[in-house]
Order: sequence, then structure tokens, then C-alpha cells
Amino acid sequence: MPAFTRLPSGRTRVTIRKRGVYKGATFDTKTEAKRWATIEEANIENSHHGVKRKVKHALLGDLIEKFIDETPQRSETTLALRHRWIVLFGAQPLTKIDKQFGEHIVKTYLQTAQMPHAIKMLKSIAKVIAWGRLVRNLDISEEPLLQVAASYKYSGYPMRYEPRKNIITEDELVKFIEHFEKTQRKHNVAELLRFLAASGMRYGETQRIVENDVSLTEKTVVIRDRKHPTKKLGNHQTVPLIRDAWEIVRRKVEDEGVTGRLFDVPNLSARFAHAGRRIGLEHCNLHDLRRLFVHRCFAMGLTPEWVCVCTGHTSWQVL
Repeated sequence: MPAFTRLPSGRTRVTIRKRGVYKGATFDTKTEAKRWATIEEANIENSHHGVKRKVKHALLGDLIEKFIDETPQRSETTLALRHRWIVLFGAQPLTKIDKQFGEHIVKTYLQTAQMPHAIKMLKSIAKVIAWGRLVRNLDISEEPLLQVAASYKYSGYPMRYEPRKNIITEDELVKFIEHFEKTQRKHNVAELLRFLAASGMRYGETQRIVENDVSLTEKTVVIRDRKHPTKKLGNHQTVPLIRDAWEIVRRKVEDEGVTGRLFDVPNLSARFAHAGRRIGLEHCNLHDLRRLFVHRCFAMGLTPEWVCVCTGHTSWQVL
């Protein structure tokens, strides 16, 4: 129970002692003091036994590793992103999670990405800090990072992604394919590029396709754990394949008798970027193949709903 004391000045002093936490404040009226005490006691009750665990030598990388181990399993892309946080920011002490560190996160991502992506990463790391505060009961706060994110709203930076001005063309795709046919014969990168441009799939989705996912009678393939706004796992989708995409899959299953994964090409994004620098097409990236597929579909007169099924978008407006 809170203790109320009438001061000589006529004001009311209230103190609360709950779960090892001591707090006090002074108010003009007893009604205000009671209201404050009720709110503070509720906050202490909901803050996991009140007493926060001090962090002396713990690093942000340690917290991220515990976050990965103890939170529900996520997609491979999300796990790779969090491990990347450990490499970039894991050496930061938890006792120094301040605005300066938030600025460092933003500047790091601005070297290779736009401001919206940098703010998104900053808020994502803030969620890990909040998890440590609420679940692990650590004496840390994500508030400095959130304040940095809020301050950039008025900084003059564009807070929306700028549309791509240059998208890969058919002729540029041919140059990439010719380059990989000469230099990357081991993993048959050229074949995978043809399949990506003809199917509209994401690179990570192609790496999970096995021969049992292919239906030779229906000319379809099952994409496991396809990207979705809310379903992180278990979002399996059967997708039709047309023209070159189906011919590539049919040949690998029927003619070549491939077992296991149909496409086993590691680090394609890095290889594609390196090839772009070699042949003078730095403005192209691997995701452009999905855009090229959409252009092809609309040129053939296919409906937006059908294209959404192939690309995995939940709304045709994204197209």
C-alpha cells in the first residue's frame, strides 16, 4: 500500500514500496497522489518482478543470440539478417544503447540502402532491446533508438522508397547469361537466371524446390514457406509454370533425373552483383528478374490476379 504524508506546505508526499522497488513523488492534492500511486504499482507489477537485472559486461550480440534461440523460428532470410546484426553491431555494450549508437546504425545502413530501410533496421533492433527488457528483465531501454527513428521524420530525408529508374532489359539479361555461361559452369548459374526470369520466383524459393514438389501432370511446383506478411512458416503454395520455366523443370526431373534440390546455386546475389560490375551493368540487381517476369506476363495479356499467384504477392496493387 502507498504511504501518504501531508507536508507543511500543504502538498501530499506519496511513497510506494513494491517488489523491491522504491518510488516517491509530491503532488498538490491527495487525489493526484493516489492516481499516480495506482499507475506506478500496476507498472511495477507488470514489469516482471519489478527489480531489473543489471547488465555490466553483456554485449548486444549476446542478446541477439538469445533472441534468436528463444523466439519462434523465423525464415532463413530473417535469421540471416539477425546474424548480420551480430557482425555489424554485436560488440556494442548493452550499457551504451544510446542515441549515438542509434545514429551509428542509421549511418551504417545509409551506405548501401535508402533511409526507409535504415529506419526499419533501427526499429527492428529496438524490438530486440525491448524483448530483453520485458522478457529477460534486463535493465536496458529501447527508447533512445526509437527517439532517433522519430527524429529523422523531420530531417528532410525521403521517408519512402524511391522507385527504380533502371530495370533490367531482355538484352541485358542475355549479357548476364552469356557471362555466366563462360565463367560459372559448375553450378549452372545461367540456367537459374533463365528460370527466375521465366517463373517470377524469389531466389531463396528456388533453393527449396525438390523433385517431389514438381507435378509433371499439372505442370506446377510447390513453393515451401513462401514469403507472407503474417505467415512466417508453413505458407506452402502451388504455382503454375509456363513456357521456359516449365521446360527447365521438366528437363531436370525427366531427362536429367535430378534428385533432391533442383537448383543448388549458393551466393547468387553476390555473384550477380559482381558480374554486373564486370560487364558494366552495375544498375541491375537480382530482384529485377521478378520485375522482368511481371512485364512479360502483362505483355502476354495475363491478368493481375494470375501474376499475383506466380509472384506470391497478396495484393495485385503491389504489381
